[in-house]
Amino acid sequence: MAVNKTNGFTLIEIIIVIALITVLAALVAPAGIDFYHDELIERDTELLKTNLEKARDFAISGRLDSSWSIKFEANKYILFKGGNFAERNEDYDKEFTLSSGLNITSEEDPIVFEKISGKPSILEELTIGITYQERERDIKVDTEGLVVRREPVAGLPVNEGLVLHLDATTGITKDANDKLPAWADQSGENNDAEQATSARQPV
Repeated sequence: MAVNKTNGFTLIEIIIVIALITVLAALVAPAGIDFYHDELIERDTELLKTNLEKARDFAISGRLDSSWSIKFEANKYILFKGGNFAERNEDYDKEFTLSSGLNITSEEDPIVFEKISGKPSILEELTIGITYQERERDIKVDTEGLVVRREPVAGLPVNEGLVLHLDATTGITKDANDKLPAWADQSGENNDAEQATSARQPV
């Protein structure tokens, strides 16, 4: 008489598989969470840049015969008509809330873009930051109102695999005419850059 045999997993095998899945999940989850927050901070930073440009464009075009401004709070900002937040007409407000956990910082609050000229209410370049824990994205607004993204750059491992690294802030040598005949290599390979012909020397 034939005997039917049923193949299956033993309890130990099932426990091992569950343990492996748990370990893999523990390793992958933090990376997934980091990626998620990177996407949030990137999206919100780009939206803020767009709205700063919009406020400036509204001011330059004289929309509603007014300057336009942005008021910053901890986790949101408000695009509003005029330059005085307390006396504004709230009918023209447009409020934007940052994703959960993100915060906004600005040295100028609010930032006002003048009607027609579009110049902001700042005397020097303004940095506006969106942060999440140790992550940060910066937006710069210059005294003419130009809005640009500036990404934080970590120190470069200039001696790892490089044969030449010229740094605009390090190792430069200028002559009496404020020209640059020599530029020291920062890669560690001593491949210094030199230009003996005065007419071709950078300034």
